[in-house]
Amino acid sequence: LRLGRLRWLAGKWWTLMFESGGESQYTSKWDPAADLAKYVPNAQLSRSQFDVGFYRNILFYIGLQWVRFDASRQNWSPINLPQWFPKSNTNKFSVACDGMKAVLEQARPSIIYSPGSSDEADIAAVSACESISSVIDTEVDQERLRSECAALITLTGNAFVTDGYDMSGMNGEKSVQSLTCLECKTTAQPHEMEGQCPKCGGRQLMPAVDEQGSPLNEKYPIGRMDSEVDAPFGILFDMQALHIDNSPFIIKAKTYPIDELKAMFPDYAAGMGDGKPGGKTGLFYQQALSYAVGTMGLSGSPSAGGGSQGGRGTLYRLMRKPCKELPYGGEALVIDETVVWKGEASTKDDKGTPFYPITHFGFKKVPGRVFYKT
Repeated sequence: LRLGRLRWLAGKWWTLMFESGGESQYTSKWDPAADLAKYVPNAQLSRSQFDVGFYRNILFYIGLQWVRFDASRQNWSPINLPQWFPKSNTNKFSVACDGMKAVLEQARPSIIYSPGSSDEADIAAVSACESISSVIDTEVDQERLRSECAALITLTGNAFVTDGYDMSGMNGEKSVQSLTCLECKTTAQPHEMEGQCPKCGGRQLMPAVDEQGSPLNEKYPIGRMDSEVDAPFGILFDMQALHIDNSPFIIKAKTYPIDELKAMFPDYAAGMGDGKPGGKTGLFYQQALSYAVGTMGLSGSPSAGGGSQGGRGTLYRLMRKPCKELPYGGEALVIDETVVWKGEASTKDDKGTPFYPITHFGFKKVPGRVFYKT
């Protein structure tokens, strides 16, 4: 996990702000909704067999072991047994899984940092890695991530961690004073000046003030590093790619209350309605888990829709690798069939090469497939 964080910390990270600022001549012609309609069926080829097994293990773990898979409805349901039928009360499956999970949580691999080249900047960066890594661990709550990953890897063999940078106003703002060129009186922020006036090239700069002598400031969000653990149900990719980084696309699907989506994208709220059913993404398993209680049996009977149910909508984050059509990669947010944001890849390394901000952790590698074995 630390190496993954350092990978994007060292690169040029700019945040997905749901704006059109990332568009270019390539992405302006790109239709993410058409890609989504093409890639989702591709990613679901024989995918349900994995989702069914993952879901069964989690049901067993919480004590729902008397279940049967209904092929017609594509979900698990309780076995109809008479009330007098004796059922086991000791969940040995859960006990075994807890032991495996504890072993994974206690593992602390030794990490040795080394420069990527003989460049002085790379060598100097090595000495800062330890302190930077500990700061990242604290900010992203590394122990929580480790616990969630251990649980998913034990039960499903797979866990996905998405890294990002949250620039919302909830994390506070910072004021930065502008600079004024003494020669042409141009006023701009320090990062726009870059040591000289962008208009006349003058280097005589001083802090900018208004007519009353007060500093001229601009506010910027402070932001914070953010990492999120995802179960395999909501991550779609090319199943024949052998490794997730080799997949030409990755789709991260997640459901939200429809009112929250309307607040996030007010310009598209009118077309959202009360939520529309989406494609089969395995998300209905993830939704059902929120209400599955071992002592009370399965709660509800979710259908295999994977889209919007009960006033919720599905937000798809589509990420494309660089190709002839998109030489700098592509990234888009799609609600049902409505594209609410699109632009170039938001995650690039220090050389400007796009990469996926998702790391796949697994237990036992199976030759020829992406998913690991539990």
